[in-house]
Formats: sequence, structure tokens, C-alpha cells
Amino acid sequence: MVGSAEETCLAKTATSARVIALDRTTAAALRAHRERQRREREQGGPSHGDGGFVFTGPNGDPLNPDRLTRLFRDLIAEHGPPPVRLHDLRHGAATLALAGGS
Repeated sequence: MVGSAEETCLAKTATSARVIALDRTTAAALRAHRERQRREREQGGPSHGDGGFVFTGPNGDPLNPDRLTRLFRDLIAEHGPPPVRLHDLRHGAATLALAGGS
């Protein structure tokens, strides 16, 4: 769990850590993304960060969560779907996972 771009921490309790099932498409997309990040690290040299984060800036450091929220809000405004917060997608995904038996 990421508290801020400068701080990372473990799950709140031992029982709150989770393993999640991913469909093949998502798993493949994440593997391809990890490979792109590996190539970026190679090109970036020793100053390029590698903290194991999925969402990183050009230097490999984790993105500030506010940046993702702003980007998502801009995409929603640009493309016109009903207003939704980025955090709402988390709840929607959890609902779909539960409905699918995960």
C-alpha cells in the first residue's frame, strides 16, 4: 500500500494482505508493462529507480497518487463518460470479482 510518493508501508494488519486472481489478459498486460519498465531501467542507468511499483514516472520513482487522480479526472472530462472517481473503480472491480466468485 502506498501512503504517498515518498512513503510505502505494509498492509494494516497481517489479515488485510491479499492475493488476487487476475484474468489472462490483465496478467499479460502487466507482464508486458514490467518488461517495458525493465527496458527503461536499462536505458536510464544507475540513477533510474526500481522500487517494484507499477505506476512510475520517467525516472522509475513511484507516481504521486494525486497525479493519477488528476490524470483520471482529465480523461473523464475529455472523453465524456458519466463522472466517476478513480476510487469508485476499485469498488466496481471488487463487486464484479465477488459476483464472479473471486
